[in-house]
Amino acid sequence: MKQLKLLLFTLLPVLTFAQTGNIKGSISFEKEAAIGGYVKLENTNFQTVVSNDGSFKLKNIPYGEYRLLASFVGAQEYTQVILLNKPQLNINIDLQASIDELSTVTVVGKSEAQLKKEESIKIESIQIGKVVGQVKDISHAIDRMTGVRVQSSGSMGDRAQISLNGLTGYAVRTYKDGMPFEFLYPSLSLTNIPLVNLKRIDVYKGVVPVEVGSDAMAGAVNLVSDYKDFNFFNTSYSIGSFNTHQFSATNNYVSNNGLIFNTTVAYNYSANNYKMTADVYDPNTYTEEEKEIERFHDAYQLFYTDLSLVVKSKSWADLFKLQLNYSDVYKEAQNGVILGNTPYGEAFYESDNYNFNILYQKKLTDKLKLNNDFVYAHEKLFTHDTSVYVYSWEGKVVDIDPERKAGEIIDEPILSRRFTNSIVDRFSLQYQLSDHDLFSISLLYADQSIHGRDEMKPIEEDPLQDTQSLLKNISGIEYTRKLFNERLKLQLAGKHYYYKLEGIDLLEKKVLEENDYYGYYGTLKYQITDQFFVRSSYEKGVRIPNLYEVFGNGLNVVPNGNLEPEKSDNLNLGINYKKVISDAFSFAFDLSAFIRDQKDLIYLIPDRDISNYENQRGVEVKGTETELTINFLKKFRYSANLTKMQILISEINDGNISNNWEVGQPFQNRPTFFTNQNLEFREEGLINKEDKLRLFINYKFVDTFNYLREGKIRNDDNWVPTQHRVDIGISYTYNRFNYTANIYNLLDGELYDLYSVPRPGRNFNFRIAYNLNNY
Repeated sequence: MKQLKLLLFTLLPVLTFAQTGNIKGSISFEKEAAIGGYVKLENTNFQTVVSNDGSFKLKNIPYGEYRLLASFVGAQEYTQVILLNKPQLNINIDLQASIDELSTVTVVGKSEAQLKKEESIKIESIQIGKVVGQVKDISHAIDRMTGVRVQSSGSMGDRAQISLNGLTGYAVRTYKDGMPFEFLYPSLSLTNIPLVNLKRIDVYKGVVPVEVGSDAMAGAVNLVSDYKDFNFFNTSYSIGSFNTHQFSATNNYVSNNGLIFNTTVAYNYSANNYKMTADVYDPNTYTEEEKEIERFHDAYQLFYTDLSLVVKSKSWADLFKLQLNYSDVYKEAQNGVILGNTPYGEAFYESDNYNFNILYQKKLTDKLKLNNDFVYAHEKLFTHDTSVYVYSWEGKVVDIDPERKAGEIIDEPILSRRFTNSIVDRFSLQYQLSDHDLFSISLLYADQSIHGRDEMKPIEEDPLQDTQSLLKNISGIEYTRKLFNERLKLQLAGKHYYYKLEGIDLLEKKVLEENDYYGYYGTLKYQITDQFFVRSSYEKGVRIPNLYEVFGNGLNVVPNGNLEPEKSDNLNLGINYKKVISDAFSFAFDLSAFIRDQKDLIYLIPDRDISNYENQRGVEVKGTETELTINFLKKFRYSANLTKMQILISEINDGNISNNWEVGQPFQNRPTFFTNQNLEFREEGLINKEDKLRLFINYKFVDTFNYLREGKIRNDDNWVPTQHRVDIGISYTYNRFNYTANIYNLLDGELYDLYSVPRPGRNFNFRIAYNLNNY
């Protein structure tokens, strides 16, 4: 018996230690999820990152007493002694603003998006986790940001065009983790990329820094990926008007040796059969009558998958990523760039895109950081347009002429395949000269080529047979200096642009363009008080035309081998003020002014059939934008932004005195006055301590603007009418589920967009999402 008691006494600590439990809960800051916050048990290896819904979970922890630590940027570190003696311990933490004990000034905790907004370079930033249930796609999220308008034809899956402070089209470069979008996804745009595995969206205004920009000029959009180092699974499904379905699923698994495996799949479909007004042709009376019709040949389908292997915090790499991405798109064509009297009834295109990415980041010494990002992408674009029929907007065949050339888009049959190959490598180094001095260099190499075959043309007459190529080499060097206890921040940078274009133009002449340019920028930010700062920037930028602009798309955009690079001088001034009155009331105000002097601006001359890109010798932009955000009563958040611009032709192309009247005329297809207002209500603990309710209403106003070039006398047909749009939504999170319902264009207003193509009337969307963290 004594031996048995001794054995039990000896094994008791072991048996007790063998029992394990989980710690789960949520962390918030100022009633918002502390996304990206850090949770750990002191003096152990148990740690995790707060997920997008504010939750965290630590698993398989031996019973015992621990000190739990929680932290978030700008907030006081939270500590609590806990006793784990049961299978699951629930903890909910509300972090407090950090206090500088020397100055007794309260420092407001800041998300990554807020920190970006306070840089010397003006950056608008939005965290995806806060809007993912309110918007349909990335372009919809960007469209709510200050100074930004996203123009599209209204149909899901159609190419979107961003207007930013007077810049538009390809002048506003798009990036994913700093890599140029036109090389990653040549035929896709922001409307085609699912809202998955993204941390935030950054919009640069005035200056694009060397570590992001290629030949971006005064404006860019960068999608920032999210690399989480804990297990999670999330999936969502949404259904909406016009037979719209969106599905996505992501699984992130962290192995015992720290390898992160991420798998994402997404599927989108929409018939895009919304109603609009159009002129309907009657073949019996040979007349047209304006009627409300339903779009009948505009379906869109996307399949998207992404596989990633990520390694973090190893001796040989701070971050290493291997990524394989595949997308398949099917899109029917209903109309051209401009809405014509005759729709398309059978034309469509399909694209397959593969890209492979290797990312390597390493802090070589205490002062030197290295980053290299390599991408290879291959895309196949198939265009099918061989119909001999003519359709009316009611979807009826109104003409069958055997002598008529087949093809709806350009009255020629098209059965083409275009292959695009892209290689991009970005190399950068950062050297910390001192606590106040940072030196950066960036090198971008990009090589893209296109070739193909149109089966409807003889080989000797097929322009797709000739390879078209673009080579870019862009280098930049930047110096950053902080002075006066880091209240003053200065940045100076220089860029060198080299490019080489080869191909065949519209007249089948050989195009060989090789040139280089220099540019530079400088920024300044001065933090006058902890609540108030001023900033300014100046940039002399260059934008090289891409292959699509120079050589067309092989369909309805024809080549122009005479395009010149676009140049611009950009000046930006701004002030920012924020104030925390109490824990129940705070506000922030931002005001900016900008001037752009653009030379050889590249723009599209649209037509119902054939379009092409041209240079405009001179365009001048002057504008202001302002943003106000108010948090009140602990549960409400109101935000409003307003942009007002003047965009005028400053110099004519050909020097013909008879065309001098164009100077001072508004430049086309640029919205010049628009505003967004958003009111949001948040409540927690309605049914239990973990549920969350969010209500929102958004109002958007866009003033009238001319989408075509005006003559000496105003033509109202060339102007897009004034637009008012109201969206409302509700989101409820309970346990691991989130339910969201939205009504877009609540008042069923008449909306128009890119080149005055009608957008949908009132429509709805319902989404359900499931999140499982730290499984």
